[in-house]
Amino acid sequence: MTRMIKFTIERFRQFEKPVQIALDPITVLIGANNSGKTAVLQALALFQYCLEKCLTRSEKNGSNGPWSLKKTENVRPDEFGPLPVATPTDLWPQGRAKGAIRMSAEFAGGETIAFEIRLQYNLFNIRPTVAGAANQSVLLIENYLIDADALCAAIAAETERRGTTALWATLENEFRAFLADQIAEQRNAVTERLAARLQDRDRRQNLATVMQQARDFLADQWGDGTAWCDAKKTLSACRQYLQQKDISAQALSHKRIVDAMPAIPPEVVKLIKAMQALARSDGGTKRKHSKHQARRRST
Repeated sequence: MTRMIKFTIERFRQFEKPVQIALDPITVLIGANNSGKTAVLQALALFQYCLEKCLTRSEKNGSNGPWSLKKTENVRPDEFGPLPVATPTDLWPQGRAKGAIRMSAEFAGGETIAFEIRLQYNLFNIRPTVAGAANQSVLLIENYLIDADALCAAIAAETERRGTTALWATLENEFRAFLADQIAEQRNAVTERLAARLQDRDRRQNLATVMQQARDFLADQWGDGTAWCDAKKTLSACRQYLQQKDISAQALSHKRIVDAMPAIPPEVVKLIKAMQALARSDGGTKRKHSKHQARRRST
């Protein structure tokens, strides 16, 4: 990975809104007292801490495997080493832990690593994401998207390698039916996930309201949403199905699914970006609330 060229901070110390900082090989921070110079350095230290906490290395056959990032990491406040604070909420603007602290670093090679930090049950919850051509595809597959054709193509390629194409030919239709059942069973999870993000942005909204907002959004953007589900659980069930049929579960590894899916359809990428934008905004609720308050004051 090459040097960091851009660093973005949001909801950290006095930086409530996203602040983007361009980084040269030598970067000098100049500003008045309390303008945020120290906070930028603290954010960089926090970013490095998150990276070190989330890095993991698997072992296979007694040797070290490649480095990767954990899906999530929880840290107790008394173990939170980089920035000692009196109370955990001191890291957030005005000391209110509303939403996630976000930090992202863009590197000269085109990679981006980002972290979200939330306060959950008095624990710091750290969630990393890595962006890049292949990594972005893995992220889409793991979180939301199930492409039946890509899954079947990945299995077909695996059975061809192992000389069991005849077995797969007898199972493909049964597998597609099984996959459709799993999607139907798990499809509500993505709606609940989006609704939770919406409610996290505006606690004034009740669960029924945000669930309806999420349903309306998905229905408008993706029709009946049959390709949307809790993909992690669905893929796990599909791998178990394959093992029961004497087909290697490795057929549905992330890499093989990505290889079988040459490009994420542009409309899917557009939809995911729209979902992320919707989840990060207040959906206009705050503006409506402010107008309502103004009307009440005027009367």
